[in-house]
Amino acid sequence: MKSAIIIMTLLSFTIWDVCGSTTLKIPVYANDGEENYISASDLNKQLIKVGIKPLPLYLEISSNDQNSYKKFEQLDREVSHAMKSLGHEYGELRDEIIPNSDMQGTCYLGDGGEEVVDLVFSLADHFYTDQMNLWGWKHRDEMNIESEEPETTLKFLNENSAIWKNWNSEDDAVLMVLAYSDDGDDMNESIIPKCE
Repeated sequence: MKSAIIIMTLLSFTIWDVCGSTTLKIPVYANDGEENYISASDLNKQLIKVGIKPLPLYLEISSNDQNSYKKFEQLDREVSHAMKSLGHEYGELRDEIIPNSDMQGTCYLGDGGEEVVDLVFSLADHFYTDQMNLWGWKHRDEMNIESEEPETTLKFLNENSAIWKNWNSEDDAVLMVLAYSDDGDDMNESIIPKCE
């Protein structure tokens, strides 16, 4: 029995490596329309008491998903149904402007770097704002600058972001520097750690 568990564990890790899948995990919160945000874990306690299926704790978007928007829409419907079942007049899945802008807990599984950035942008105009623009990102010793003048942008980032300048290349987290204002000249650091 013990050897079967070990073999299944090794097989799971092998399948993960072969598929090369990266998953973005975003904690689920409900918005009740009154600027009150309720975590899925708190909602689930109430849902279980009244015999309703609990919500997932995370919105999980994978690089293997064909359409991240469908997953977002489905979870939004589930949150809305759960909130109404608990007597709330209004309820929807809470979204963010950019990763970790208002709520901590977003993390990733699998490969970091560009794969994580791509997953974040697959949720633009759904979970994150459609005005989200990328200055650049870092993961370990990888760096990417999104600019027609990369040297100028790199200099700007090093002068204006201590996190960017002092990034630890040993860290598994992904650092994204994003803008979302109308003129696109703001600078916001989003750090997405590897899930523990």
